[in-house]
Amino acid sequence: MNGKLNNQGFLAKAPEKLIEAERAKLAKAQEKMAKIEESIAALNK
Repeated sequence: MNGKLNNQGFLAKAPEKLIEAERAKLAKAQEKMAKIEESIAALNK
């Protein structure tokens, strides 16, 4: 999920705006994942 943000070459060369966009994408994906996990937990009750 956070491949580019773990890549030191990407972080060293990428413009700050691009890095921020990747961090925002990661945060959104993590938020979606948390909601999905909550839904699964609710279904398992």
